[in-house]
Amino acid sequence: MIDLQRERTFSEKINATFQYITANLGSLLRCLLYISGPLLLLGAISVGMIRGGVGGGSWVGVSMASVLSFFAYFFAFMVVPLVLSAHMKVYERENGGLVETSAVLAEVWASAGTTLLVNIVLFIMMVLVMLLSTMLVGFAVAAFRLINPYVASVLSLLFLLPVYATAAILSLTTPIIVFERGDVGHTIGRCFSLVGGKVLSTIGLVAVMLGVVYNLLMLLFIPYIAVMVIRPLVGFFEIPTFVTILFASFSVLAFSVIASIIIIAVNFQYFSLIERREHPGLIARIATIGMNTPVTPDAETY
Repeated sequence: MIDLQRERTFSEKINATFQYITANLGSLLRCLLYISGPLLLLGAISVGMIRGGVGGGSWVGVSMASVLSFFAYFFAFMVVPLVLSAHMKVYERENGGLVETSAVLAEVWASAGTTLLVNIVLFIMMVLVMLLSTMLVGFAVAAFRLINPYVASVLSLLFLLPVYATAAILSLTTPIIVFERGDVGHTIGRCFSLVGGKVLSTIGLVAVMLGVVYNLLMLLFIPYIAVMVIRPLVGFFEIPTFVTILFASFSVLAFSVIASIIIIAVNFQYFSLIERREHPGLIARIATIGMNTPVTPDAETY
C-alpha cells in the first residue's frame, strides 16, 4: 500500500504520483470510464458534429451541438478531478485494497453539490483575477512603451503569472472538498492557508506535471499531426464525419486519462501540506504502535 498521509519532497511527490497510477491503473480507468466517461463522450460527439458540419439545430443563435458540448465539458471536467480524489479516499479507507466503482461513485455524489458551487465561484474569481492583471499590465506596458518597447513586450506576458499562481493554489479545492467535506468558504480559504510557505512548491509541481502531460499528448497525437501536415501537400481530402466524431471522442478520453497525472500529483501535494501543518498521518501511526503485535501468554516472560 502507498502511504498517502506523508510529507514528501518535490521528487517524492512525482514518484508517488506515477507509483499510484501504476498500482491502480485498472480501477482508475474503470472509474473514469463509468462515472465521467458518458459526459466526456457526449462532449466529444458534440465537438465531432461541429467539426463535421452537423449543427443539430440552433438555440438563441447558437448550434445545439455547441450548447451540448459546453455543458458536457463543464460537468465532465468538474467530475474527473472529483473521481480521482474520491478514488484516493476509498483507497486509503480500504488500506490499499480493492477500490470498488460503487464506493467511488458514492463519494462523488456526496461531494458533487459543493464542487459545483466551488467551481462557479472559482470561475468568477479567475475572471476577476485575469481582468485585474490585464488592467495593471496594460497600464505598465503603456508607461514602459515610451521608454523601451522590449520591456513593454516582456511586461505584456506578466498578466499570466498571477493567473497561473492563483489557479495552482486553487487546484487544491477538490481534495479539500472530498477529504474534509467543508463548505465553499472553508474550501477556498483552506487552499490559501494550507499552501502557506509552499506556494512555489505548489506552482512548480503543477508546472512540471503540465510539461509531462503536454509531452505525452504530443506523442499520442503524432498520427493526427502527421495527417494535418500531409493533407495540404497531397491535396485537401474530405474527412468523413464519423471519423471526426470518433477521433474527437478518442482525443477527449485520452486527454482526461493523461491529465489525471496532474490531478493525482495535486492530491499528493495536499497530503504533504496537511501532514506538514497538522501531522494526521504521524498521529495515526503513533496511535497504532503495538496494535498489530499482540503479546500472547506463551510469549510472556516474567
